[in-house]
Amino acid sequence: MFRNLKVLQIILVAAVFVAGFINTAEAKNNPIQIQNDTGYTIKNLYFAPKGSSFGNDRIADAEISALNDGETLSLLYDDSYDKYSLKIVFNNGAARVWNKNSSFDVSGAYKITIVSNGTNSRGIEVFSIRVN
Repeated sequence: MFRNLKVLQIILVAAVFVAGFINTAEAKNNPIQIQNDTGYTIKNLYFAPKGSSFGNDRIADAEISALNDGETLSLLYDDSYDKYSLKIVFNNGAARVWNKNSSFDVSGAYKITIVSNGTNSRGIEVFSIRVN
C-alpha cells in the first residue's frame, strides 16, 4: 500500500511540475500536503487553479488513484495562482467540489486537510477543508 502511494506521489509531483512549465515559464512550484481525515477512502482528487475544468486534458489537474483515511499526499502547486479548486471522489462514487465561489486561497499554505463534519438535517454528510 505504501509503495503504491509513493509511486502515485512521484507521478503527481512530476505532472504538476511539468504543468508549471507548460502554463508559465516563470511559475514557481511550492509544496503542499493534502490530508484525508474524512473517514473514507478518496478514489480521485483533482487540484487545479480556480476556474479550471476538472477532468479535462489539462495536465495541471492532479489526479490520484487512492488516498485512504488518515493518509497525506504531498504535491507541488503553481503559486502564480492564489485561488485553487478541489474535487474529491470517494470509492462509492460520491463527489464533493470546492470550486468557483467556494475556492480557497493557498498562498502561504502548507497543508490542506479534508474533514467530515457529520451529517446535516437532510442526512447528507458534510465535508469541509482546512487550509493551514
